Amino acid sequence: MNLNGGRANAVLIGALGALVLFAYSDSFHCGMVIDNQALIVGDPRLREASPGNLRLIFMKEYWWPTAAVGVYRPLATLSYWFNYTLLGNGDQPFGYHCINFLLQWLNAALVFLLFARLFGGRTTAFLGAALFALHPIATDVVTNVIGRTDLLATASVLAGLLCYIRSTESSGWRRTSWLVAMSFAAVLGLFSKENAVAIMAVIALYDLVFRPRQVLGSWRAVVALAPAYLAFWAARIVVFAHSIPPEFPFADNPLVGADFLTTRLTAVKVLGRYLWLMAWPQKLSCDYSYNEIPVRAWDWQMLASLIALAAIGVVAVRAFRRNKALLFLIAFSFATMLPTSNLVVLIGNIMGERYAYLPLIGFAGCIVLAARAVLKQWHALSAVVLIAYGARTFVRNFDWVDSLHIWRSAVEVCPESFKTHKSYAKALHEIDPQRKNIDEVIAIAERARAIMEQKPLRLTQQNYGIYADLGGYYVEKAEALARAGAPVAQRIALYQRGVGFLNHAAAVEQAVWKELATKLAQQGRSAEEFERMGDYHIYAALGLANLRLGAYEPSVAAFMRMQRITPGEPNAYFGAGLANAGLGRTSEAAICLLQALLLDNNNQEFWRNLFEFYAIHDGANDAIIVVGGQRRLNVQSPLVREQICEAYRRLIRNLRAAGMEAAARRAEEAARKEHGCAMPEATP
Repeated sequence: MNLNGGRANAVLIGALGALVLFAYSDSFHCGMVIDNQALIVGDPRLREASPGNLRLIFMKEYWWPTAAVGVYRPLATLSYWFNYTLLGNGDQPFGYHCINFLLQWLNAALVFLLFARLFGGRTTAFLGAALFALHPIATDVVTNVIGRTDLLATASVLAGLLCYIRSTESSGWRRTSWLVAMSFAAVLGLFSKENAVAIMAVIALYDLVFRPRQVLGSWRAVVALAPAYLAFWAARIVVFAHSIPPEFPFADNPLVGADFLTTRLTAVKVLGRYLWLMAWPQKLSCDYSYNEIPVRAWDWQMLASLIALAAIGVVAVRAFRRNKALLFLIAFSFATMLPTSNLVVLIGNIMGERYAYLPLIGFAGCIVLAARAVLKQWHALSAVVLIAYGARTFVRNFDWVDSLHIWRSAVEVCPESFKTHKSYAKALHEIDPQRKNIDEVIAIAERARAIMEQKPLRLTQQNYGIYADLGGYYVEKAEALARAGAPVAQRIALYQRGVGFLNHAAAVEQAVWKELATKLAQQGRSAEEFERMGDYHIYAALGLANLRLGAYEPSVAAFMRMQRITPGEPNAYFGAGLANAGLGRTSEAAICLLQALLLDNNNQEFWRNLFEFYAIHDGANDAIIVVGGQRRLNVQSPLVREQICEAYRRLIRNLRAAGMEAAARRAEEAARKEHGCAMPEATP
């Protein structure tokens, strides 16, 4: 049989494409949910086809500039740039889903070619590839746009393995060509997602199972793959040389807070959950954060997982002589799961369905082999399973339509995860600008907080986001009640509750940064460059709530902290101006209000407050003039001119301190040309 091409293979690969299109036909309208917002919509590197952006893609980590998590995937980011800029898709999801569909089809075709070699028959290979292509667990990779990292890594592992197999059947320049192609595939995978590192293990397993006498001859594969691994290692050293050390939040992976034995036994329990989801993917979730999977050394789920894994091990041993393809596929699944299993090294999450995508290949192959071996009508049964999996995938895609649907489904499947409730509350909050559902939002967020506080945790183990969100919700409810004329006492109670949560969020965030500063000091590095990092939303809500409570000093402190984090945000200066006015610091208040207007000259609320302020505090009575019946700021007034120039100077200092040199230069030029302000020389 010709397994290298031919009309039959083409027809079957085309049929796989049709199946994938059927299963994912309702995914093309699904939105940019969860991390897609930060990694695609919010990534400034994607917005223009320029050398500078391409350089940033390869010289910054995957999550830049949103976060620092020690992940480097430039080719994945480059693929988003291809969609965003070259294809002109921007933040519209359709084009991204088209690329993901094509990659899923490619992977299904590669699985078919691999299975055809392993099984020696197209029918079994096709059914196994179809099972992989239609499995619902893959929606976390295919329908979720940023799952493209796994699509690319899987394509590289499969292509690399197939190239290696062809190299073992060739000689001379043909063998060299296949090895070079294998190395190229490895580069594609390693620079797309880290789990492609498994390509070396997969190739070694192939030799051990199918070519045990020639296993020492796999040195050619080692030599061919070495440049790819070395290039990836070197690139990571360069990119992360001056970055923040990566941190794995406890709330995302509570295994980071457990001892060695408990961590590994819990990881075994998670492996059992992966196996169950592969076999019975009825309940799927995009999140399994704290405390959905309790971290315990011994429980019935862990014991069940141990028994299941032991049984699979027995099957693998028995397959050593009887069915080498079955042995290889079992080993393939475990080898490709190992990098993300938390058994060897801890990763950023305790569990994620995307981690099962590459191991799913081995599972699909084992299922069709087992069915073929023990069932007479295995073709019919396989067809039923394929229909069921395809239908479940089709239905699952609806959950990915928007943030509200995906987090609502996650809450139903993982009711003990703080993050599912936190994110569901946020999704409800975002679709209701009138804040009519604020009570429901608060109730769901309070459930997230209750999960976080089930047992005492250190500040650095807690998630500041839930306290920041909850505090903000209480402040918003108080603001809504104020507009409705509710009793003052009721509003004050809500503001105070909001301040309590916001102060706790700030304490958690500061504890995390303090711990980071200690680690940097131990490495001989300064934490000064990271002092301005933080979540400005905490301090925006904290400043507003304290302002409403008449606690002006804490309000000024919060808004000043907000200015350090985001010096280009006008509300940080406006709030500080109002708080300083409450303290009677008239000059400071005027300067802050003017800074807000320098950043947003069209904001009528800013102008109204500034005019009211000068009407009260302008001793010379020349700060405001009336032109054509409209109030105007008198920039010829010595007081106004002095305060405008000082507002410029402080704003420029803030912008420069945050590294926003271009904005600082524009402000400096405006200060000189429009107001004749004397500006200090910029520090080189």
